[in-house]
Amino acid sequence: MKKHTTYSKLLHILVLLCFLLPFFYTGCGPSKEEKSQREKAKQDSIDAIQKTGLGAFTDKISLKDSLQHDSVVEPKAALPDELSKIIADAPPEKENPKEQRLSEVISDNYPFLRPILTPKPDTFTGLGEVINSVYYIAFYAILISFLMLLIGLLIKFIDRHASLTLIILDFLALAFMFFSRTPTFVCDVLWGYWVTFSLIVLLFLYDTFIVIKNKRRNKSNEPLASSPL
Repeated sequence: MKKHTTYSKLLHILVLLCFLLPFFYTGCGPSKEEKSQREKAKQDSIDAIQKTGLGAFTDKISLKDSLQHDSVVEPKAALPDELSKIIADAPPEKENPKEQRLSEVISDNYPFLRPILTPKPDTFTGLGEVINSVYYIAFYAILISFLMLLIGLLIKFIDRHASLTLIILDFLALAFMFFSRTPTFVCDVLWGYWVTFSLIVLLFLYDTFIVIKNKRRNKSNEPLASSPL
């Protein structure tokens, strides 16, 4: 059984080292489809501006006397009547309304929860702030997953009998690692993420196997109860 425990520790260390692998690009940018759509929309806008005649005004700069190396820029022409009318008729910009936090939304929908979430305007209780933080879990999921794995490894060296605790920590690390995929809606995931995720799954299954095997061995080693006289 010591052999399985040693393998589990080595696998655990390997998982932590995998966090040195590339997970995401620096700054998640738009996907290839979004880029192509933006380029197409940009080109359509340029074509529309050129059709209105604005494009002709961008080429009004010319050299007056090339021999003297003096350049004269003609005065800017006025915008076409159609564009001037569009700009004049454009509605004024409206101020963005205040964005409600999650606890505020819950308090508005369920007023009986207001005293324990938002007792006063612009005031949150501790529980309310915990609820507000749920929105940001995906951004810190990688950190939480790493901490769960690190704590689990320390427990393996300190207390080898805390098997159920290790299973819980492995499961939490796996869950938070999965929830950290939320940023992939705006960027691509690199191969290091998938290697680490796969090894966490393997670690969870291997630790579960060790726990089950320990329970079966303990049951087989229990002395038989003496029969009553």
